[in-house]
Amino acid sequence: MGNHKRSIRFREDSFDVTILEESFDRKYIEEREEYWIDNLNTFTEGLNDTASGKGWGHNSPNFTTLGYIYSDESRKKMSDSAKERAVKEGFDVRSQRSKENFKNPDYMAKQKAAKKGKRLRPPKLSDDMVLEIRDFYNDIVSDLETKCEVINEERQQKNSSWSKTNPAILFANTYKDKYNCSVTLLRDIVLWKTRTEVLPSLYGKNSQDIKN
Repeated sequence: MGNHKRSIRFREDSFDVTILEESFDRKYIEEREEYWIDNLNTFTEGLNDTASGKGWGHNSPNFTTLGYIYSDESRKKMSDSAKERAVKEGFDVRSQRSKENFKNPDYMAKQKAAKKGKRLRPPKLSDDMVLEIRDFYNDIVSDLETKCEVINEERQQKNSSWSKTNPAILFANTYKDKYNCSVTLLRDIVLWKTRTEVLPSLYGKNSQDIKN
């Protein structure tokens, strides 16, 4: 409450702070905040910038606390601040707190639900590049099958216990350097074992905008 009175946003205003209700339940507090903003009409005739009271700037269509793209400068400041808090609190304390949180089934379920089906970091290859790889593979798969027959026949003649190769593996071994990725990743892409759909991201960029 003291920060409100000292902030740039309210520096020119004169007002008193009065506690209307008290609770330790965050959800209840947020619900009551909306109630009192509506009851006292502080959105249209008061100091609240939003009907929900969830923060200054939320009226902007470019701002949201979920998925908001911060500038590099802001990200660095937040990172430095988090590191300072970690040093003050102690890394062991923070680690133990995290472990305790994940013992709670509800907390774990909430974290998993928030991340399920989303990219947490930019992929190795862009979605456009994955489509290009699959198209290229389909164009040459007949030639790869012919080469595999020759290779497998030679292997059988040398040692009957040697495993046979297949078009996907031959493709991956041949073009891994071209696409700068592992044999396993390239093989799984052409076999549709990975990247089977375009996923939304959590790291600040739409997956369609990622460049290889």
